[in-house]
Amino acid sequence: MRSSFNRRFCRKKNKGVTLAELCIVMALLSIITVMVTSFCLITRSYTIKVSADTDIKLSISNLETGLRIWLSSVDSVNYTLSVSEDGSALIATGSGAEDTWRLELKDNYLYGLMPSGARINFEMPRVVSLYFGIFNESGVDKPCFVYCDMNYEKINNSSNTQNGSVTIRRATRVLKKATGGG
Repeated sequence: MRSSFNRRFCRKKNKGVTLAELCIVMALLSIITVMVTSFCLITRSYTIKVSADTDIKLSISNLETGLRIWLSSVDSVNYTLSVSEDGSALIATGSGAEDTWRLELKDNYLYGLMPSGARINFEMPRVVSLYFGIFNESGVDKPCFVYCDMNYEKINNSSNTQNGSVTIRRATRVLKKATGGG
C-alpha cells in the first residue's frame, strides 16, 4: 500500500501554462495598463492647471512687491512720476533731466532701477503685458494713486489659452504727477 501511495504523489506534473491562464493574465495586464494610463493623464492635466495658477499667483505677488519697493524709493518731493507714452513703463524723474528711473516688464521679468542704485528683477511667468497709470484728481502737488493692469495667459485643462487681467493699486504719499501718460 505504501508504494502505491508514493507513486500517486510522486508523479511529475506537466510544467506549462494553459491558454486560458495566459488569456486571464493578458486581460489583467491590459486592465492595469488602462488604469495607470488614465491616472497619468488626469494627473498631468491637474498638474498643468495647478502650475498655471501658481505662476499667476507668483506674478501677482512679485508685481505687488516690486511696485511697493520701487515706489517707496521714489516717493518723495524730489521726484516726479509719469507713465511712458504706451503705458508700459512707470518713470520717476529726479531734479536733473538725466535722473530717470523706470519700472517695466522686460523678457518676463519686472525690471526697475532705483535712485539708490539697487535693481528690481522679479520673475513674471505667463505675464503678457503691464499697463501703468496714475490717478490724481486733487491737483499736481497732492498724493496720487498708481495702478498697474497685468495681462496674463493661462493654459487650462484642454491646452487652450485663457487670457486674464489683474489690477494692482498703490497710494503714494507726496509724489507729484507729471503731465503725459496714464
